[in-house]
Formats: sequence, structure tokens, C-alpha cells
Amino acid sequence: MKEYLVHLMKYNQSANNQVIKLLADLNESDRNLDRKSYYKSLQGLFEHIVGAELFLQKIIKASLPEISGLDHKYMDFKLEPGNSILHNFSELKTALETFDSALIEMTESLKDEDMEKIVLFNHPKIKLEYKLGVIIMQCANHGTHHRGQISQILDEMGIDNNFSSILPKYE
Repeated sequence: MKEYLVHLMKYNQSANNQVIKLLADLNESDRNLDRKSYYKSLQGLFEHIVGAELFLQKIIKASLPEISGLDHKYMDFKLEPGNSILHNFSELKTALETFDSALIEMTESLKDEDMEKIVLFNHPKIKLEYKLGVIIMQCANHGTHHRGQISQILDEMGIDNNFSSILPKYE
């Protein structure tokens, strides 16, 4: 399981890096234009991807403080529903690069039996428990879903993109 999850986190990082490169080539108004997506714009989707990765890392660390790899400056950021932690594209890019590296470092440090440890998800309306391995998979699945939305918007803009394929090696 660990080997698969490390592979998945490296894929997630590579796909996110490709998205970053494509979005960085756009001007700010193209990134912020309302595209009729749930998160409105490419920037809104990107902010959501970044915020969700931090959210998942924070719930892992809160439940399993002994887990290594998640000790970065963003862990102190307060997350509030509907509010982005960062709005500047450059800051978001740096944060996502940090989060992706942290997820890889964390996953590489784990043992297979660690994947069975319980992570508590305390939502105001519901309390859920998930195995750590499931939360790690969700990090990648969530990113894949929203990168697909970004891909569709880029397609509509006539911008070539292909960050969903499996690469022979990670960039």
C-alpha cells in the first residue's frame, strides 16, 4: 500500500506542477475571469485545490501528531470555510509546492501498518473517522477532480493541456 501511495503522491505533485506552469502563463484577468465553474474562475479552482490540501494535512496532523513530514509554516494558517488562505497566484504556487512535497515526505516516512491508523474528521455537523491510507488517496482524488475542471476550462480557451496522463518519470 505504501509504495502505491508514494507513487500517487508523486503523480499528484507532477500533475499540480503542470497546472502551475499552465496557469502561470496566463495573465491575472484570464485566471480570475468567471468561467461559470462552481469555484467561478481558474484562480478559484486553484485556491480550492491549495486550501483542500492544507485542510487534509491539518486533520492528519491533528489526529496523528507523531506523523512526520507535515511540519511547515502553513500548518499554523487558520482555515475558514469560503475564505482562501492566500489570494496571490505566486503565494498559492509556493504553498502548493510545499504541500505536495510534504505529502510525499510524509507518505515515504510511513510504514504499511500506519495506513490503518485512524484520522478524525470533525465537521461541525458530523464526525467521521477514516484510515490514514484513505485520506492520502483522497488528497490525490480531490486534486484530480479539480484539475479535470481546470482542464475543461483550458480546453474551452484553446490551451493545450495534458496533466492527467501517467508520465514515465515525474518532473
